[in-house]
Amino acid sequence: MLKKCNLKIIDIDSDGNAKARIQNKLKKNPIIYIDFSKKNLIFNVGDLISALIKRNKKKIVDIKLLKKLDFETTFYGQIFKIESEYFVIKNLSKKDNILYYAKKKEISDVNLKSLEKETIIKAKKILKKKSNFFKCKLLEIFGSLSEGKTLSLLTIDEFNIDNEFTEIELEEAKKLKLKNDDNRVNLEDLPIITIDGSDAKDFDDAVYAEKIDNKKYRIIVSIADVSFFVNDNSLLDKKAKVRGNSVYLPDMVIPMFPESISNDICSLKENLKRLCFSVEIIIS
Repeated sequence: MLKKCNLKIIDIDSDGNAKARIQNKLKKNPIIYIDFSKKNLIFNVGDLISALIKRNKKKIVDIKLLKKLDFETTFYGQIFKIESEYFVIKNLSKKDNILYYAKKKEISDVNLKSLEKETIIKAKKILKKKSNFFKCKLLEIFGSLSEGKTLSLLTIDEFNIDNEFTEIELEEAKKLKLKNDDNRVNLEDLPIITIDGSDAKDFDDAVYAEKIDNKKYRIIVSIADVSFFVNDNSLLDKKAKVRGNSVYLPDMVIPMFPESISNDICSLKENLKRLCFSVEIIIS
């Protein structure tokens, strides 16, 4: 069965394989994957693409990209001017020189109080013109540029970064407890040091080195053994496979695992027992 839909490109890996979100109302906007091909359109993260999707029952068996869609209905903007009845909004993209307006009476009182000049927002374009302005509907408020986390929150939204754990995932993380593993080699007598900065919360790498003789050195590199605690194909394992890595922004970190794991039982904190994978290397 063939279905036409629009795809929003949300990620492209180093091999050119892409991840996209279906924008039409098909199964609550699922994520699909597009394998690299020289025959594909040239596209970038954020592009909206018209496509044909071939399904065999519930499984997607083929994707044909038709064309890039120039018109993007949502945009990021900045409050440019405040009038008595509406806000004038300027698109952050230099490609769009149109000014937009949002009526104050259509914005909730809670959001209205947080809107001031230069506030960064996300809005939806509505093709209804008033004087020299086009109407828009406010979807989200990120804050002013002077606020520390505004650009990070905008980045999370723009690149569709998964920054929340469900209650079930957090509950699974809480159940994980530190435990001994008698099959491991005890390295507590060695002065092993972590290599993360002093302001880090998740210490996941540690190193040790000693001189054996004039020709050889012994080096041990250790990383926190998360796999000992997180079972294969558990909710947390599946979440980590989707996230792929922790995301470090200037003023926040979006961890691959909940903080009870990344900042506690799998963080190599000073003078505390932790389980690691360690590699011993003898070099000349």
